[in-house]
Amino acid sequence: KLKMYQSKRCGTILVKTSRRHFAAQSKTKVGFYGLGNMGFPMMKNLLNHNYAVTAFDTNQEVLKLAEEAGATIAPDIKETAVDQDICFTMLPNTDIVEETRMGSKGIFMHARQGALIIDSSTISPIASRKMAEKGEKDGFRIADAPVSGGINGAKNGTLTFMVGCKKDDFEDIKTFLAAMGKNIFH
Repeated sequence: KLKMYQSKRCGTILVKTSRRHFAAQSKTKVGFYGLGNMGFPMMKNLLNHNYAVTAFDTNQEVLKLAEEAGATIAPDIKETAVDQDICFTMLPNTDIVEETRMGSKGIFMHARQGALIIDSSTISPIASRKMAEKGEKDGFRIADAPVSGGINGAKNGTLTFMVGCKKDDFEDIKTFLAAMGKNIFH
């Protein structure tokens, strides 16, 4: 017998037979910003876990490598945000994160309402709080997820994430971060 189940939460359709379970899921769309020493292997782990990644970085050479790995390349910050379920930043400093999120071509101007916006950059906690307040006011789900584990942890998918977010959002965030890390704390 075949039975179909649909989850409103994640859009998964489960077809059950008497012997096996099969899942057909539309890929979660991720806008990924920052393909440096940490970001590039993190992005590759997302691709390996069946996420549809649209990537942006100012380094054109690393964008070519991301495309070869299977990511869609965006020409700018704006196009990386459009129509994504999740926008994820792994950038080198506070100023770049602020511009990427709050600039005129930034995530807050162009992402769809309700999108999950996660930052794992090492930045000022004061700036992080300020951006979270603005993002929530603009209708986004916001998380600050500092990371530890270094480049090897990024490559091996064994990073540790310390997540600050609303309790209701944590399970969705945890599922996403599990593609890149082993330990995820709220």
